[in-house]
Amino acid sequence: MARRLALIIGISHYQRQTKLTSLQAPVHDAQAVYEILAEYGDFDVLHPLPLADGKVGKSGSVSVAELQEVLQQVFSPHSDDEIELVALYFSGHGVFDSRGQVVYLSASDEAQAIALSWLADLAKNSVAQNVCLWLDCCHSGELLKFSDVGDKGFCVIAASHAEGDALAKDGRSLLTKILCEALTPDTEQRREIRVLDFVQAIEAGRKNLPQQVLCRHSDSAFTLTQWQGEISHNAPTLRIIHRIAGYWLLHKRIRRSFLAARA
Repeated sequence: MARRLALIIGISHYQRQTKLTSLQAPVHDAQAVYEILAEYGDFDVLHPLPLADGKVGKSGSVSVAELQEVLQQVFSPHSDDEIELVALYFSGHGVFDSRGQVVYLSASDEAQAIALSWLADLAKNSVAQNVCLWLDCCHSGELLKFSDVGDKGFCVIAASHAEGDALAKDGRSLLTKILCEALTPDTEQRREIRVLDFVQAIEAGRKNLPQQVLCRHSDSAFTLTQWQGEISHNAPTLRIIHRIAGYWLLHKRIRRSFLAARA
């Protein structure tokens, strides 16, 4: 059976030599994505960074060496197994180099840790049939210049254009909020979230954001998440019954109050 692999990264802590400020949102963002993919994604490997037991580590600290190693392991696993999907989510700093020409994902100990061009090559050369790259960081739109992954199915989501910023509010990023909503199946209307459904939900949600979220995807209809539980076909009927009962009780209370007032 084809395997599904995901790497969920939230880097909040940055060492002094990086000259980057530490962030609040990435660890919370990554944990939210991790929980949704754990519940609905049916992934064989769901790897959080920083690594913790069933969650993204609160330290928010990931070294450049660790980041490079795990990226290579996920996109190019040492296995003959067929890989259906590799998904990467990253929340943290994205920076230009000193000449303003190359965009990097930042690690805790190195601002210029992972060049987006290198990440794109990693995805293109992956044995996976489908690849998702979801970057919630500044300047992430630069990745779309390298989003040609050959004949693979793909989905690229960037929090901003190449010159723009990724924004957060109350310790949560704006992109990841709508990304989580787009990934969450509805037990009645959207039992299975395919890539086109996901992108349409992102495009609808981004209209209300003060940042330019960018999307690019193939026409391949691969599945991202799906509801695994049973759906009660009587659920709509039960809701109607409960609503009618509520109206009846409200009517009785109003009538009692009216009669008491007249008395």
